[in-house]
Amino acid sequence: MVRQGRMPSNPLQAVEKGRVQGREVRRRRAYTDDELQRLLAVAGKRRPVYLTAVLTGIRHGELKALRWGDFDLDSDRPSVTVRASVSKNHKQACLPLHPNLVIELRRFRSVNTSAGDLVFGRLVPRSKVVRAHLAAASIVNTDSEGRTADFHSLRHTFCTNLHRAGVSQREAMELMRHSDARLTAKTYTDASLLPLKAAVEKLQFPSPGGSAGQASQGASQDLVPEGHSVSQVVTTGVGRKLAQVTANAAIKAQPGT
Repeated sequence: MVRQGRMPSNPLQAVEKGRVQGREVRRRRAYTDDELQRLLAVAGKRRPVYLTAVLTGIRHGELKALRWGDFDLDSDRPSVTVRASVSKNHKQACLPLHPNLVIELRRFRSVNTSAGDLVFGRLVPRSKVVRAHLAAASIVNTDSEGRTADFHSLRHTFCTNLHRAGVSQREAMELMRHSDARLTAKTYTDASLLPLKAAVEKLQFPSPGGSAGQASQGASQDLVPEGHSVSQVVTTGVGRKLAQVTANAAIKAQPGT
C-alpha cells in the first residue's frame, strides 16, 4: 500500500521481531531400573501392557489396537506385527519379542482367545491411571530438570536401554521405527542413564614405556544371560539385539521371584 501511495509509511516497520524458539514440546525422561521395577510391582492387571511397551517400544495408541493375530508367540522367532493401519508412520513393522515377554504374554493369553480379539484394549492405561501408578510407586511425575515421566517414557526407556546394552545405532533406529537417527540418539535416548563412567574406563591408559596399558577390567557389565548371545538373530531379514538391561529389571519385578 505504501508503494501504491495509499499510505505514507508502513506502521509495522517499528515493530521488533519476536524471538522464535519453535513450538515447546514436552520433555520426557526414561525410567531407571529401580523405577521400572516399582512401576511393574504396582501395575496389577496392566503389568503385561507396561512390559510390552518397555520391551518393544510400541506406542500407546498402537498398543490399544493390537490383536492376538498380530502376535506370533509360538514360532522359534516370536514377533509382533504393528499394522500400517494403526502405526504412527503408516508403515507395517515386524518387531522381535524378548523371550521373557513371550512367556508373560502366553500366561496373559486366554484359552478361548481368537485372532481378532484385542490383546489389551482398555487395559492400556490413560494418563490418570499412569499418574496413579507413578504415585503408588513413589516415582516423581516431573524431575528437577522439568522432564516428565509418563506412559510414553516407556518408549524412551526402551530406546535408552538398547543403547545401554550396546545395540548399534542402526539397529536401535530400526527397532524404534525412526526414519531419522538423530531422533533415536538425541530425543529418545536419556543420556543421564548411559554408562559413561564404564565407557571412559574402557580407554587404554598410556604407560611410561610408550605402550598403552590394559583397559580396566570389568568396566563393562555382562548384559547377556548365560546360554544366550547378544548378537542372536531374532527376526527375519535383520539381526537385532534386544536390551537385557530392561529385561533384567522386568524379571526382578515378576511376582514370586
